[in-house]
Amino acid sequence: NSSLMYFLLKINEHLPNLKKLTLETRPEFVELSELEIVRNILNETGETEIEIAIGFEMFDDYKRNKIFQKGLSKKHFEHFVEKLAKHGFSLKTYFMLKPIVGMTEEEGVEDILQALKLLKTMEERYNIEIAMHLNPTYGALKTPLEIGFKEKKWSPPTFKSISKIINKAYESSIELNVGLYDEGLAVEGSNWTYNTSKKDINRVIEWNKTQNLGKFNRSK
Repeated sequence: NSSLMYFLLKINEHLPNLKKLTLETRPEFVELSELEIVRNILNETGETEIEIAIGFEMFDDYKRNKIFQKGLSKKHFEHFVEKLAKHGFSLKTYFMLKPIVGMTEEEGVEDILQALKLLKTMEERYNIEIAMHLNPTYGALKTPLEIGFKEKKWSPPTFKSISKIINKAYESSIELNVGLYDEGLAVEGSNWTYNTSKKDINRVIEWNKTQNLGKFNRSK
């Protein structure tokens, strides 16, 4: 806590015109009293938006909590959203597209589409801005996905799936940013960009920058 407070005070001192501050955490680590302190300190600078970011990973309860062991129920998530909304904070959620060996393309897309519906419901219920950062999963070295990829039991998400999700996010008015990079951790060929044209990759880059569906679709 003292480190965070010191960090916030330094922001006031050196970045008085900061537009947005994103703090990544887990829901169980966020206390109302701490949110009040964060808001009060940054109020000195004026208009800094505070965004809290958490990993949600998947919509499906079983996969999220039994396979990924997140320990995050949808009920707990809703309580968390309500906390943030009371203080005027916004929320970023991290989701993974098709992160499990044996998962079909259709199952992966449907999981994210259900997640978008959930986020939209929470936005409207609590009057809060919620964004999704979507990570199209790659076959990271020394993970089950590496084995699944090499044994042809798993393949990375396709651009077609990502395009469908972008269109649905736009319909839902949910800000969506799509991950592009594997940070050098992927088995060759296991990132969605590997079999995607440069033109289509650039479409996603432009979407991330502008959230402009017209530009995204006109670039086909």
